Amino acid sequence: MKINLWKQVELMGWKANNYDFKLIAGNLSKKPKCTKNRICDFIHAKACELYAAIEKFEVVQRKLEIGSDDGLSDVIYHIVGLGEAEFNLAVNDPTLIEKRYNSGYGSNEGYKESFAYCLHTNF
Repeated sequence: MKINLWKQVELMGWKANNYDFKLIAGNLSKKPKCTKNRICDFIHAKACELYAAIEKFEVVQRKLEIGSDDGLSDVIYHIVGLGEAEFNLAVNDPTLIEKRYNSGYGSNEGYKESFAYCLHTNF
């Protein structure tokens, strides 16, 4: 059975559920294991794409002003959690990742910690 994985990310409702990773993890845990695994693998793959976009940008342009690795991970997963449109913007223009990182934790323009926690379904 083919599922639209971006639609699954949207249905997780990162922003709509006020970034409540425990609620989202609980909902994800109710899905069949094979579906849950596909969604988690997809999310990790999209995060890797954003990391790769940053690396490519920094080779050609300049080093992005992003602080800690932990903070960068939070921003990357936050962007994936916001869905396909936000992801596409960031993967095509990594300066948007930098801007979101530096806009302040918890602000609408910034990010929340951490969509990756939703993938740990043992909360």
